[in-house]
Amino acid sequence: MPKRKSGSKIKSGGATTKSSNNNVKRATDNNNNQRNLQLGGVAGFIAVATALVWNRLDGNINSNNSDINSDINSIIDASDLLQRVQKSSSFELKHSRTLIATENIPSQTVLMELPRELMIWDLDAVRNEFIREEILMTTIPGTVAKRAALLSAYLALLRNDFSTDHNLQLQTSVAKQVPSYDEYKTFHPVLASIEQMELLLGNHSPAFRDLLVLRQSLNNEYDSFIASSDKFASLVSREDYLSCRLAVQSRAFQIPGVLPESEIPKSEQDHY
Repeated sequence: MPKRKSGSKIKSGGATTKSSNNNVKRATDNNNNQRNLQLGGVAGFIAVATALVWNRLDGNINSNNSDINSDINSIIDASDLLQRVQKSSSFELKHSRTLIATENIPSQTVLMELPRELMIWDLDAVRNEFIREEILMTTIPGTVAKRAALLSAYLALLRNDFSTDHNLQLQTSVAKQVPSYDEYKTFHPVLASIEQMELLLGNHSPAFRDLLVLRQSLNNEYDSFIASSDKFASLVSREDYLSCRLAVQSRAFQIPGVLPESEIPKSEQDHY
């Protein structure tokens, strides 16, 4: 705002209007300055408060910052990788489980070797004398289901120390690592209460119907086995069988290709 010269006089008329306008402008400027000071004070307070909070949290933020950035980058990388894999002509998720690597792995690269002694096959089950004599001829609908059922029964027998055969010690140690019925019951839907699963899934949902069918089929397998063999019923409880059956259901995998002659003679392979 222009300053008045020293000694100048305020004239009437138009000069009075100008002076009045100047006074209004001066008052407005003062109000604006006061408001600016108030806003500046609030902004300053917010800045100081933010700084104090930031300083308080700075240690935690800095310590977690790298983890957060790493997680974000991993999500971005995984999403990009999944899109590229899904576009690949070799990607097929409908008929088998698929593992997606985060880095390129050349063909024929050996990732891990499992000793045969620590592997439990359905072939081991059908070769076992007890299985052959007691439950091998039990009727279980479906070839794949019967192989899985026999493997589960064998696994349960191993875990319950049914044999003193020294050659089965390693397989027995593996079988004893399978989660127990009580452990599975804490998280597996097959062993959860029907009421709870109906509440979670809805009684008309396909998932709920599939769950009921699976639950019934696994119990039917055990009923068929104990109907075939009193000895099996005395050695393996329903809880033992179901826990091993769930382990086979979720952890067993098929070895691709034809088994080598060193593992099984062709005559035996044709028989089974």
